[in-house]
Amino acid sequence: MKRICIGPSVLSAGVVWAIMGQGYGAQTVEPAGSFDPLAQAEVAQTEIENISEDDDDDTLRIIVTAERTPDTPQDVPISLTVLTEQQLEDGQINSLAGIAQNTPSFVLFPSSPGNLGRYSIRGIGNNNFLSRDAVGFFINDVPYDSGLFNDILLTDLERVEVLRGPQNLLYGRSSIGGVVNIVTRPPAENLEVRTAASYGSDDLVNLQLSISDTLVPETLGLRLAGAFNQQDGLVENTFLGEDAGERSEGTGLAELRWTPFPDWTVSLTGTVRSSDNDGFLNQTEPFVTEQDELGFVRLNSNSQALKVAYEQEKFLFKSITTMRFTKFDRH
Repeated sequence: MKRICIGPSVLSAGVVWAIMGQGYGAQTVEPAGSFDPLAQAEVAQTEIENISEDDDDDTLRIIVTAERTPDTPQDVPISLTVLTEQQLEDGQINSLAGIAQNTPSFVLFPSSPGNLGRYSIRGIGNNNFLSRDAVGFFINDVPYDSGLFNDILLTDLERVEVLRGPQNLLYGRSSIGGVVNIVTRPPAENLEVRTAASYGSDDLVNLQLSISDTLVPETLGLRLAGAFNQQDGLVENTFLGEDAGERSEGTGLAELRWTPFPDWTVSLTGTVRSSDNDGFLNQTEPFVTEQDELGFVRLNSNSQALKVAYEQEKFLFKSITTMRFTKFDRH
């Protein structure tokens, strides 16, 4: 039996419909007035039990961790969506804007460089007068509690979990609207090298690289990852006779994971992020501005996280200690 452990999954509703459709991806159309919810629920439950009892290697079992413990999607009473590693790669999703475009009820409003970004889940966001930070953002358990980070470059992602509705009990007070939990790939058991590169109009350049390997078999692993993104300006500055709106950003990630015993895991993670963009553009018409000075917006940050976890069959202890430094300059 294949066992996949992922975060909060949209399959909490989708699995039942897939089974009711007599096969994954199929759908049955019932004549008007003949739909019996109780009968269909019983059929679905029977099929789920049959699947769980099937020992065939092709069986796919989904486990979610929306409530910090592994569970089946049907037993998690939370409205949630998960973007898997394959979905993130296929959709070329490397930003919160890309995540929002693929998540129901999650909206990210664009903003000019250096201004506080606006976002909301189910209409509750940081523009609510009762709470500025109503949506919690976490990257590898490190909280990002400022809208200035809503356009950061993301790389080497394993999954993204979006939980809708209040999550204060498990994620703190700044999550009354919901939580966006971003998880990067862990160190690999064997040597792994991933690269990606693309080039587009206006000198758009995207570069990604990640390297991972085991330093001590079954005990110590290391993962390094980085990404760089750059594009020339798309707006013509008629006063200076040059393009405006140029942007560039980069990010780096390192994780060292130590497993001294099968039930103990210690990981140390460090990240570095930097962005340099042109300042606010007062456009007289689309893609045209007339300014004698462009200004700049620069954001530099680094964070460190130490996680210690001890796990038994019915018990889980996890300690997370984080620190983040941010420098923001605007002119």
